[in-house]
Amino acid sequence: MATAPSTWKVIEPDSYYKSFLSKKQRPDGRGWNTARSITVRVGSVGTAEGSATVRLGNTTVVCGIKAEVCRPTLEQPNRGFVVPNVELYPCCSAQFKVGPPGEKAISTSQFLNGLLQSANIIDYTQLCPLPNKAAWCLYIDLVCVDYDGNLIDACVMAMIAALLHLSLPVLSYDEDTEALSLSEEHTEKLDIKERPLSTTFGIYDSQVQLMDPSCVDESECIGEVCVVLLQDGEVCSTRKTGGRQVSSAQVENFIALASKRLPELHESLEEALQQHAISVLSLS
Repeated sequence: MATAPSTWKVIEPDSYYKSFLSKKQRPDGRGWNTARSITVRVGSVGTAEGSATVRLGNTTVVCGIKAEVCRPTLEQPNRGFVVPNVELYPCCSAQFKVGPPGEKAISTSQFLNGLLQSANIIDYTQLCPLPNKAAWCLYIDLVCVDYDGNLIDACVMAMIAALLHLSLPVLSYDEDTEALSLSEEHTEKLDIKERPLSTTFGIYDSQVQLMDPSCVDESECIGEVCVVLLQDGEVCSTRKTGGRQVSSAQVENFIALASKRLPELHESLEEALQQHAISVLSLS
């Protein structure tokens, strides 16, 4: 008597998964080098200075940026601050628990912070309109509301889209009263110098690597490689977690596949920005 696919999946998940890979497919029907569809929406959080929502397959991340006035440091009196933070709550997946941030949330926050520094996305002096007196601290909060794998790619896209949407009030200083004031209108836009976007690959074994791994893919893979490319296709950074050693030829292949996907990612980003601009004009 043949075993039903649903029963096989529960009893022998590894064997079930491997049966798809032998046909160059995955259980969700994708090929090894096929990414899920991605949708981007900017301006999704009305109370934030900048916001975006990204849906990558079923993985959904909401990014909101709040700006607070602070004092610059004595060491860097003309620079502001950017603090990214990723939240993974049990409501987005049963694998995450209530309590302090877990390893995935912490490592993703650290990755985003490193990307902000290495990719030269913004000029931090833009965030200090009043050197020695007042600067902006941008709190970039990314909340995953539905987790189905590949948190990195969704978070990177959401962060970049939210930064592009960001607008700040004008910060003024009265020399006589030494008082700070903020304009009612948010008219100050940041000059976003780079728009790095990432493509992640799950490493199943030395022969099989899977673009844009889902949650099921991640449970079967032994590691990941993330490739971050700038808008012109230049490699910004690569990141490997877990698994066996990856050869230089494999890394080159990952970069080539990421480069092929890059125009599609930027097209999704541009469409979201244009749609938001049209909606703003229609309301004005």
